[in-house]
Amino acid sequence: MYKILFITNVLSPYRADFFSEWGRFCELTVIATQDSVKSRDKKWKPTEFANYQYVSLHAKPFRHDDTSLSFKLIKYLLHHGKTFDFIIFGVYTDPTEILGILFCRMKGYPYIISDDGGFFTSSMLSIKRWLLKGSVAYLTTSQLARDTLEKIGAPRDKIMIYPFSSIRSNQILSSESRIELQNTCRMRLGLSNKKIILYVGQFIHRKGVDVLLRSLNDTDFQDIDVYIVGGSPTEEYKKIIQERHLQNIHFISFMLPDELDKYYKAADCFVLPTREDVWGLVINEAMARGLPIITTDMCLAGREMVNDGVNGYLVPAEDEAKLRETMLKVMHNDELRKQMSEESLKIAKKYTIETMVDAYQKEIECLSN
Repeated sequence: MYKILFITNVLSPYRADFFSEWGRFCELTVIATQDSVKSRDKKWKPTEFANYQYVSLHAKPFRHDDTSLSFKLIKYLLHHGKTFDFIIFGVYTDPTEILGILFCRMKGYPYIISDDGGFFTSSMLSIKRWLLKGSVAYLTTSQLARDTLEKIGAPRDKIMIYPFSSIRSNQILSSESRIELQNTCRMRLGLSNKKIILYVGQFIHRKGVDVLLRSLNDTDFQDIDVYIVGGSPTEEYKKIIQERHLQNIHFISFMLPDELDKYYKAADCFVLPTREDVWGLVINEAMARGLPIITTDMCLAGREMVNDGVNGYLVPAEDEAKLRETMLKVMHNDELRKQMSEESLKIAKKYTIETMVDAYQKEIECLSN
């Protein structure tokens, strides 16, 4: 059984689920440099660590909310680093992890760069090239992310794409149960009989909630309810709603997974109008509930998991007219939504925590031979 050390900035619930599953197949230790970050709800924090050892460095934020600078990692690696078969860095641009990478490079410890995805930018290119140098392998989430790593300097033959997910296989609905559960959840939530568009995510500029609101009008969407889950409306959102005389817009506070599950099951379509997402796990979650997906060409999960016209559509980021047209196309065609629902469920089965663990295990075994 391989002994693995995985280093990340903050332990999120979806990562905790992944580590719990992977810990069944290896001797796994997880280090989080920080306990939490201000931009995430305090409820969004795992409390159980099954099948792996968890260590927090309790580091303070450095420059940004989700980055830190702590020498505690060097101290840990000095005492334990040589006992691991592989050390994996999950956020290679985090200052604390940069120190760890340099230490592993100096000691000759085999390490792997794991990357959730990203778009290529020339920013800090020479520094990123230098950081990537020396890794025995690179793990990432999509074809585009692999191209990005290659442009930065990672050898293509050392880059492995894994199916990124926050969903276990037993959470994926069957097409037969979807309709029954949709009706049940609507009754429990006290929702109307109108069709439902769902958005889930943070209320930050990058996510494009403002784009979604500006794409709506009261005439074409009068038979559609839009549920926006993630908090209270900002002043900007209130202003757009008032200016456009929008009705049927419902803001829902942050929810834990069990509560949120009911809204996914009650919805008819999922929309993520993001300006940029290095992945977008809400896409996985929505597809596991059989929802047609409408997202942008700047969402890596969309580019990887959405087959245009099959289980959803990709629209250009910030194109309000195209987003409006696409939403109406999907929401006013019951047969199309049914077909897309079935396709989403098929694709979701390829992107689970179990298939993600399997990909990691195969890469470790390949590197060990």
